Amino acid sequence: MRRRGVVLGLIRGLLLLWPPWGRWVRLPRPMGDDGTERLEMHGMKVARTFLILALLVALGACKPPPPVPKTDRPDGGAGAEGEAPPVVELNIGDVEQGIDIQARLAPESASATITAEELGNKRDQVMLLTLKVSPPYPEELWVEYRVNAKRAFAERPVALRARVLVEREREIGSFSLVLGADARKNGFAKKIDILSGLEAIPETMEVIVSAEAFMMPAGTDEETLDPETAVSDESSKAIYQTAVRVNFEPEAAAAAEGAGDESS
Repeated sequence: MRRRGVVLGLIRGLLLLWPPWGRWVRLPRPMGDDGTERLEMHGMKVARTFLILALLVALGACKPPPPVPKTDRPDGGAGAEGEAPPVVELNIGDVEQGIDIQARLAPESASATITAEELGNKRDQVMLLTLKVSPPYPEELWVEYRVNAKRAFAERPVALRARVLVEREREIGSFSLVLGADARKNGFAKKIDILSGLEAIPETMEVIVSAEAFMMPAGTDEETLDPETAVSDESSKAIYQTAVRVNFEPEAAAAAEGAGDESS
């Protein structure tokens, strides 16, 4: 009897809390000395309390999650709001990776007796420039050297000095420049006659660039920097450059090749 009263109270409480039903539904209310009515009322209170708690839990679940606080990122990005990303100071390794000297046959030396073959790498740099020269040999053979920079050096300008050497010994030219805020668009180009000072035509010869870069301390004014005399505690000779190999075809071989072409 007690269980029946509690169950009836729960059902009645649920129905009365539902507006479409609570207005019309009336369940019998058993009366008696055994407290059945009180049990029914207790069941209704329990049902109402359960529904109120369920509504509160549902409303709480609908709330959006709290925002995740910003923290410093390991990749050097901005951390908490308003914080600037950490500044990474340049070093001599940035110079070695960011500067190279490329060599190409100058337009004024292009002719039918000179062929140029470039060997590049995956970074679009010319590793080796091979020139094949056939008779009649030219009196001059011009190669153009360009300095490329992949980044700017506004904070710490760089003084670059380079010497062009034949067979790694005889100097046939040199150049120098400052790489600073506009290093990426410096537009530097230097043309050098690699046959200058040559007493006799060899079978082959190698021409390389020996360069050294000096990274100035932070705050150095690049406008007043003299690349010919500037020195620094941070310097490197590991500057990527194009090696030039010149092969001279013998006159007899060239004559024989020409005769073969005529007979065919």
